[in-house]
Amino acid sequence: MLEDVYTFSYPATNKVRCVSVCEPGYCAIGHDDGQLTVYDPDGEVILSSKMKSGISSLSICEPPALKLVVGLHTGSLRLYDLHSPSTPVTLSPQHRVEVTAACWAKSQALFATGSLVDPVRVWSGQGREVARIDVGQKVTALCLTPNNWLVIGDATGVVTIYNIRSSPPELVQTIAHRPPVLSVAMHPIDRVLAVASGDRTARCWSVGKVWETLYKTNAIPGGVGHVVFTPEGWLCCCGGRSLTIWDKATMQSFKQITGTMKALSVGVGVFGVILNKGEARVIAFGRVDGAPLAVTAVPAPPRPARPSTPPRDPRPPRPAGADHLLLAEEVVGLQERSQRLLQTKQQASKAAALWVKGDVYGAMREVNAGDARLGRCLLRNINHQDLRDPDVLDRAVGRHMLQLVLTELDDCEDDLLHACGRIVAVIVREHPDWVDDIEDRLKASVERRLADGVGADVAGVLREVQLLMGG
Repeated sequence: MLEDVYTFSYPATNKVRCVSVCEPGYCAIGHDDGQLTVYDPDGEVILSSKMKSGISSLSICEPPALKLVVGLHTGSLRLYDLHSPSTPVTLSPQHRVEVTAACWAKSQALFATGSLVDPVRVWSGQGREVARIDVGQKVTALCLTPNNWLVIGDATGVVTIYNIRSSPPELVQTIAHRPPVLSVAMHPIDRVLAVASGDRTARCWSVGKVWETLYKTNAIPGGVGHVVFTPEGWLCCCGGRSLTIWDKATMQSFKQITGTMKALSVGVGVFGVILNKGEARVIAFGRVDGAPLAVTAVPAPPRPARPSTPPRDPRPPRPAGADHLLLAEEVVGLQERSQRLLQTKQQASKAAALWVKGDVYGAMREVNAGDARLGRCLLRNINHQDLRDPDVLDRAVGRHMLQLVLTELDDCEDDLLHACGRIVAVIVREHPDWVDDIEDRLKASVERRLADGVGADVAGVLREVQLLMGG
């Protein structure tokens, strides 16, 4: 059963961007305006600090280390020792753009951070960089395993596993999952990886020479935002207003949740955080009764011999209530699509308002947090004179813009390709040093689109980009 560890209040008007929790109930909460608050298991505030920039990612590790890594919208990283939190360490080199993911290893000796564009970085517990891995995409999920594997999930749906014991880190395996990857977790004993994605499900994969799907959860209303394995091997999924525990045959769903599940962590028990209009609850539930998730694939039963003639018996009747169940699932799907469209519209309005006010960085942050259609709309309608104004476009915003262009360049329609080409041409002409580390990727994408054949206007813009980059 769920048990409340403690509750605390926060300003309902101050948007919560990220939450992290660990055993036995330490909780860190970060806001868009830069407010950071950390609570101990008794609900007492042990750290309250206001950053100069919004907080985009958090990860707290359990005692005895009890450290907290904080990632900011500007790419800066802070490392706090919560035994003496008044003197944080500013990590160097920092990311150049927004930090989007962070995680601690169970050993408490390593942690990893990822961002929109920069390589994933692995750090020692004291804040020294020990490894760097370039995935070339927005990192959305990270997991460090006990055997020093680093699992990386990105916005395009690709999951990669690296062995960080080798130098440089060695690629172990890659899988193309449904985008975006929202959370990843490794089984505590066997080589089984759980991945939560944008289709409202979680899949368990066997990590070996060949990827094999062992299990897939049913679609969960509200989606799956976080996945963890309990020490016994149960798979815990949370997202929206749901907390669900699975094994291969049964499901336990906690219905008494009022609010939004924002974080999960595993220790002796499982800890979580529920947010509800200015109030937060830190919850815990202990050992789950029943058999854990099986990690050995069950062999399929042998197929019966095919009869020489098809059976003449009529098709058996559908079970009672099947039509109602299918209709209910369809209604739920329509409701969720409608909610996503409404959210996209609200984000588009907010991004437009921020851009008009001159807060281009805030507008870009809304675009990156929203639906892919919002990014395409921005690329099509951007005023290119703004790109030449140093008060509007700084390096961080320009890097955000180039990352959006790279995600669309390979397979977009001609009108969007023309807009992307003009954006790249302006940025390369005005700020050539901003594309140094992605110039090869831009050149390859432009050459590929020209070889595929495009309209005359688009071809002219792409050739201009080639000339500016020395192609």
